[in-house]
Amino acid sequence: MKTIKLIFFIISVFLTPVVIFKISCAYHDDRIKLDGKKAEILSLIFVSDTEYAKGYSHIKFRQIKIGMTEKQVIIMLGPPLYKWKPYGENDPSKRNYIGFGYSQGQKGSYRLRQINFDKGIVVEIKNYFYID
Repeated sequence: MKTIKLIFFIISVFLTPVVIFKISCAYHDDRIKLDGKKAEILSLIFVSDTEYAKGYSHIKFRQIKIGMTEKQVIIMLGPPLYKWKPYGENDPSKRNYIGFGYSQGQKGSYRLRQINFDKGIVVEIKNYFYID
């Protein structure tokens, strides 16, 4: 009887985190589609403190495609938290790029969401879990 209880205890100790992770994955499916399952695990170790722009959603961000206009992006996601020149003068072929930041970290690791435009057209979409 003690052996059965011990086996049950060991199984429950190992299965509980797996079940919790599976439930979390189902709940955060769109975020995982952006960052991957590895990022979900890393976010448990390196706590995320992501601030998102008002109007942002993972579902909407996933709908942004190369070739969309700046106006279409703002209609879908709202205004960004910040705008900047992501390449500055370092890369002559990308010096005119304007970046929209839809997320930022407060003190550490965060879920990066950036869209870069060239002449008002989406040319780059960046999304991943940034570890600081």
